[in-house]
Amino acid sequence: MGTRLAGRSQTWVVSSDQEGCLPTMGIVAQEAEIVASFAESLHELLVQAASGELSGDELLGSVGSLAERTARSVTLAASEVAASHEAAPVCEECGGRMVRHDRQARPLVTRFGEVRYWTQRWRCRSCGTSACPSLEGLDGRHQCTREVWETAVLLCAWLPFEVAERFLRRLGVCLSDNTLQRLTHEVGGERMAQRELEAAEVMGFRRTLHGERSPERLYVMVDGFSARVGDRWREPRVGVVFETAGDVTEDGEAPAAERVSLVTTLGEADEIAALLTAETQRRGIGSASEVVLVADGGNWIWERLSSLVPVGTKVVEILDWYHACENLWKAVTAVYGEGGNEVEYERLKRWLWVGRTSEVLDRLEALSERVSGEARKAVCNVGEYLREHRGRLNYQARQLAGYHVGSGQVESACKRLGKRVRGGGQTWSEDGLKAVLCLLADELTDPQVRRQAA
Repeated sequence: MGTRLAGRSQTWVVSSDQEGCLPTMGIVAQEAEIVASFAESLHELLVQAASGELSGDELLGSVGSLAERTARSVTLAASEVAASHEAAPVCEECGGRMVRHDRQARPLVTRFGEVRYWTQRWRCRSCGTSACPSLEGLDGRHQCTREVWETAVLLCAWLPFEVAERFLRRLGVCLSDNTLQRLTHEVGGERMAQRELEAAEVMGFRRTLHGERSPERLYVMVDGFSARVGDRWREPRVGVVFETAGDVTEDGEAPAAERVSLVTTLGEADEIAALLTAETQRRGIGSASEVVLVADGGNWIWERLSSLVPVGTKVVEILDWYHACENLWKAVTAVYGEGGNEVEYERLKRWLWVGRTSEVLDRLEALSERVSGEARKAVCNVGEYLREHRGRLNYQARQLAGYHVGSGQVESACKRLGKRVRGGGQTWSEDGLKAVLCLLADELTDPQVRRQAA
């Protein structure tokens, strides 16, 4: 008895004692056919190029097309051989050995475009469970190879789905914007769910993460921006973690940020705090020489940032310099009108920078006496704002000690994330927005501290 195996252009007969072994003669025949076809086509192209019938660009294009056709032939032939001689899997439900059910040549999107790929489906005689190990082994999604869907998801993290569709089409990969959207939501949603589960375990003291190194200075910054979700605006929140050395540079500047990582969520303040707790643990906050917290004046931020730092760790808190200056300008314009008073503003800024906080507060109080109503209330609010953050205002001394006194890293992250999700006419579902933000946050994270992609 023998087993008859249908090939693309011939039939192989394998004796029963050879079952499961590769039909060497059949493979050699197919290989010879593919190689001969490729060699013949390539020879014709080279002859045309040598005779001047093809320009250099035309030759490259023709060779590329030939390579794609050859890749399709190889994929079809090799997958057919593999599917024909795939070992019978064990049923995961009842443990019985499965039997062959049917074999199909499925469409598969690869970097060479769409190809046909043979897959063998198996069925369990006992419980009826089916399986297709050859297809599952491709790690494909939506009939795409891993290489293609990873590239597609990467593009969609940065670009609108319609733009990504056109870009991929130029590369010979045809995926609709709806397929790209489903892929992005699926992969980004899985990553977001993993991060949220990890954060929940950390916050519930069921898991502790350990950093690979002990940072000299570990910075944590938090901010938010707005995005359209359904029929209303929501505030995605962003956390940035990075490291620096402990001393100023030779130019007297703060050391550059290194090993930058991002987390983001569409949830409330407690959710970004949970994600940051897990991220800072992963980044080694427990063994950091010191932790630096930089943010604007939002109470929701400072209440939660301070809880990230382990007891006994040195912590430095800095109110973002640029937000402090914005508030000074609000006070000045409340007193002097929309045009403000540059002399007054620069004097207040200079005092604030060098640590003359009491003089700034006294001056604001004096200015408030000049006006009334809403203008006076605005000046008093600025004074209260600075008074509340008085221990976070020693900017000159902090800069001389090599600290970053502005929250530029998180501001920049918010702008880049916002640019992706706030394009003209973009309205998001909650899950879709979270998925895209998670993917782009991963891309904005430095490679050496980036998590392993799902």
